[in-house]
Amino acid sequence: MDEDVMGAIMACLDHVIIKTKEDPNYEPHPLLKAMVLAVQTNKDGNCMGVSYNGGEKKDTATEAYSVIMERKNGKFKLIDIIDLTTGNKLSIIDVLLIVELSLKLEKIDGDIVHKDKIKQLLDEVYKDVKFEVVSPSNFKPARDYFKKMLEERRVSIPPDEDLKKGLLSIKTNTKWEDYPQKIRSLIVCAWAAKDKKFGISIDSEEMPKDKVIHMFKTFFIGEFRDIILKNIKSKKD
Repeated sequence: MDEDVMGAIMACLDHVIIKTKEDPNYEPHPLLKAMVLAVQTNKDGNCMGVSYNGGEKKDTATEAYSVIMERKNGKFKLIDIIDLTTGNKLSIIDVLLIVELSLKLEKIDGDIVHKDKIKQLLDEVYKDVKFEVVSPSNFKPARDYFKKMLEERRVSIPPDEDLKKGLLSIKTNTKWEDYPQKIRSLIVCAWAAKDKKFGISIDSEEMPKDKVIHMFKTFFIGEFRDIILKNIKSKKD
């Protein structure tokens, strides 16, 4: 691993350690906490840290991580990180993105994040990609645009019975939060794509911080992250 990357991770962990000492009630993101636990050793060799959210109760946790760090001659190297809720191994890119987002969320007062702030956070974390967040307050232009695209046969719908039934169930006065999730995703993707953006659908104007992290992981770790990184690379080439 690049020494600069590891240096950035250790700087984040130092921040967490200092803040924890200053405020006993401070609860860092469980990924950061697991990493801090993994570096609490004075002996060379491998050390593991495991942390959950939800008061460290495994049965109620929505996020859980195991981290293995190697200590050699007083320096640490990140060996392995597993998302225990999914069983997925996280890459260093995944880790850096989650850490960056969690630190930005820390700076927001309270436990709730407005949709405009969610968009700002996504734009900041993925600096070369722009996002469009559609919610109950701004979905109508996206809905009408998608309807026009359908009428002009400019949208190809997958052969999915749920999608067809979902589309037929939508009325003019149907609330955004009552749209089937697949339909919302189709509408938002089409709406955002016209401006070369990535569309995000949410069913309320605000979202708890833990759900922001969960949404972030759902959309931007793994295959979808690879698509976005490919898009970033194509812009630079």
